[in-house]
Amino acid sequence: TEANDAILIADVMGNIIDVNISASQILGLSRSEIINQPLGSLFETSFLTLIESAIKSRHTKPFEVSLEGVNHQKYELSYLLHL
Repeated sequence: TEANDAILIADVMGNIIDVNISASQILGLSRSEIINQPLGSLFETSFLTLIESAIKSRHTKPFEVSLEGVNHQKYELSYLLHL
């Protein structure tokens, strides 16, 4: 069963290594256009700063953020760092 929520998986360098179909549809990009792209190519700098901070502090509890993508759409994201 496919999740309705967009799921993007990124490595510790912030490069997207996997996405689900919902992410592709929401972002309006094919899976192959998303894979290997840096998160910064899809989301604004404030989100990336938040992710970097979570990685540095080894924050492993989920948290939610609201952000505007580069396409100016608003997104609600849940973030969980797996170490």
